Amino acid sequence: RCEKKEMLQVKYEAPNGTMKHNRLWNGGTGYGTVTLYDKKGNVIDEIEVKRMGCEYGVYDGNPMKIFDKSGEKVLAEVDVSEVPKKLEEIYGPGDY
Repeated sequence: RCEKKEMLQVKYEAPNGTMKHNRLWNGGTGYGTVTLYDKKGNVIDEIEVKRMGCEYGVYDGNPMKIFDKSGEKVLAEVDVSEVPKKLEEIYGPGDY
């Protein structure tokens, strides 16, 4: 998770001169928990992360996908401007 107030909106131009990222936000103050599972779904380890890189944006106009906490099921596909509202709708209040 990254707090938007700590992120910068950037313009990214690929080496070939194209600009396919729209409303791209980058930051380096992300935090959260990474849980590692084996193939049977058993927890192997849980790691707390801080000062993690974050990037949010739309690539070539495609909608962003919001996944469930397992990362397997797509819960919604929304425009990047709608992500915070949708996250709050799905997961409750928070600084997304």
